[in-house]
Amino acid sequence: MAETYRVVVVDDHPLFRRGVVQLLGMNPIFEVVAEAGDFESAM
Repeated sequence: MAETYRVVVVDDHPLFRRGVVQLLGMNPIFEVVAEAGDFESAM
């Protein structure tokens, strides 16, 4: 069984953030568990 990496995507540009989430979603070893627009929101 392959290891899965849980990822939080943080970036202040919504379009870029969405693209990163979609790109990571294409690879089954990554699981995007959250996304945020800034560090404070992520924490």
